[in-house]
Amino acid sequence: MSLLSRMSRNPKIQAFTLVELLVVVAIIGILLSLAVAVVPMVMKRAKSVEALTIAQNMVNGFTQYLAEYQRWPLAVGSQVEPTQAYAMLSGAEASPLNARQIVFVEFPVKYLDNPNPKLATKVLDPWKNDFQIRIDDNLDGVITDLPDVRNVSGYVSINATAAVWSLGPKGLKETNQRNFIVTW
Repeated sequence: MSLLSRMSRNPKIQAFTLVELLVVVAIIGILLSLAVAVVPMVMKRAKSVEALTIAQNMVNGFTQYLAEYQRWPLAVGSQVEPTQAYAMLSGAEASPLNARQIVFVEFPVKYLDNPNPKLATKVLDPWKNDFQIRIDDNLDGVITDLPDVRNVSGYVSINATAAVWSLGPKGLKETNQRNFIVTW
């Protein structure tokens, strides 16, 4: 016996009408279009959070470095180059910047400039730009002349041993300090 003949004989069996099915398809389409519109914003925010996490890990690593060695390397001034930061924090190679080869921060490979950590020379933000790094080189507990993300053209001083920030997706082309991802 076919389904059609059973349905005509048994009035209790119900089915969806074409209009109901079209309404459901339309609702699903609307929900998908909303989700597609939100995905780029979520991805952008996720990269910002990743950059902030790496930067905070670097600040923690610099604090641990200072606690271990009780001084900064002589070659390093207040502005730390990304290659110096990696040598200081990774312990990847014998270096005068980290003679004991202590690993203060283990960086995920996807943020290194080389997929082989032994050949890597620096840590990059999620947009493949260098992090900006300043340390308290005179050990007075203050870092000066950091970009003020609340005031587009201003600078700020903070009480810290290290400050790390990302210039964001535009990198060096970024002109609005409010788009920087900072650890202070």
